[in-house]
Amino acid sequence: MAVFAEIRRRNVLKVALLYAVASWLILWFAKHTGEVLGLPAWGEKFLWLVLAIGFPVALLFAWTYEITPSGLKRAADVDRTQSIVYKTGQKLNAAVAVLLVLGLLSLFGEGFLPKFEFLVPGNPAGDAPTSDKVPAEIRSLTLANGLKIIVWPDHDIPDVAMYNYVRAGGRGASTGRTEFSSFFERLMLLGAEDLASGGFDQTIVSVGSASRAYALSDVAVYEDLANYYRANYVPDNRTVIFTGDVTPEEIFALAVEHFALIPPRKSPPVRAITPELHGSRRIVVEADAQTSLVLFAFHAGSTSGPAAQPLQLLLNILVGGESSRLHRALVEDEQLALGVGEDQENSLRSGLVYFYLTLPPGGDVTVVERRVVEELQRIAIDGVTEVELAAARSVVLADYRRNLATLAGKADALRRYEVSVGNFEALFDLPDNIAAVSAESISAVAAAAFRDNGMTIGVLQASE
Repeated sequence: MAVFAEIRRRNVLKVALLYAVASWLILWFAKHTGEVLGLPAWGEKFLWLVLAIGFPVALLFAWTYEITPSGLKRAADVDRTQSIVYKTGQKLNAAVAVLLVLGLLSLFGEGFLPKFEFLVPGNPAGDAPTSDKVPAEIRSLTLANGLKIIVWPDHDIPDVAMYNYVRAGGRGASTGRTEFSSFFERLMLLGAEDLASGGFDQTIVSVGSASRAYALSDVAVYEDLANYYRANYVPDNRTVIFTGDVTPEEIFALAVEHFALIPPRKSPPVRAITPELHGSRRIVVEADAQTSLVLFAFHAGSTSGPAAQPLQLLLNILVGGESSRLHRALVEDEQLALGVGEDQENSLRSGLVYFYLTLPPGGDVTVVERRVVEELQRIAIDGVTEVELAAARSVVLADYRRNLATLAGKADALRRYEVSVGNFEALFDLPDNIAAVSAESISAVAAAAFRDNGMTIGVLQASE
């Protein structure tokens, strides 16, 4: 009892109560203003740690020292007749009372008081997803100049993927200017006024990253290139995507610091719209090659239209592995080709679907062309089986989940839907859209896409 009485006399309990109430207010303030003040994501946890460590220190200090009229002294050295712990206790009681009132006001009055806005804004938080199918941690931010940033945090591994996309290419190019975007993809590796040739690549590698661009050995700069760059490589024509061990707040802060000052400029309207074909075309190139190649191209519509998912399943049924229709018919059963593949051009407006076949030495190009057309028309007339449709759904969904299991796959998937579909959130509608595709819709898409009068055939004919 004597020890407890001494603890009370030295105001240790009052110091503990004051420390607890003050810590509560500090944590409340940090929680509600941390984003505005620009505190890092780990700031609140660090504050908890500091306050927890400080609690026993404060109690030890209150037990060991005492405030006297002549200053701070060790409690053991203070004469009891000269002690003013009673007055100190009264001051501690007043401080606790004031903090408790503030705490109660903050707890019960928060919803009724107007929000306090700081004169200097903190890091932007970005926009949350609008659909409950989208992971809640994804955030997007569009700067005042039009540049859009998308961040998908993933803290499983200490790595980050950054993808920078520009909506430029054939769809916005004038006649004879369709290769300029490919030129600019490589131009940065050739150096600049303050960067030697290859310096960009060396900088990227030095920080543990990698670049997928490759430099041309010799280029000439024309005025057309400068005009094309100024027109198309503008903020509102760009999307930057980050996935990995980052937070939206830190990425958005860097974006505001480095990208927000880029002057806004509207990108040019899309001019290059692929015209509808009214007849088939066939191009033959003879070359000294070991074998012949045949390529089919069809106009299949945009990747954002209602036919996108039926077409995706249709291509898997036709060329999705060794059990696909074209592979079984042309490679295994009839042995007319050594291999068959497909590719689809992502486009907001009109896209192309390609089928390409490698023939064996001495292969008959005419027979291969006829058999491919027959198989494509057969699927449009007779349709697909439920077994084929179920298998295609399984493969497409497995590829979908596999891509989203990696940082690069996540970034590329966000890019594909943001740039080619127009909304990255549509990525997460894919499972439901795939499940809703019927066999009848696949037949309709095949009939609309694989028309003789909308077909282009390219042949690399091996010289005899």
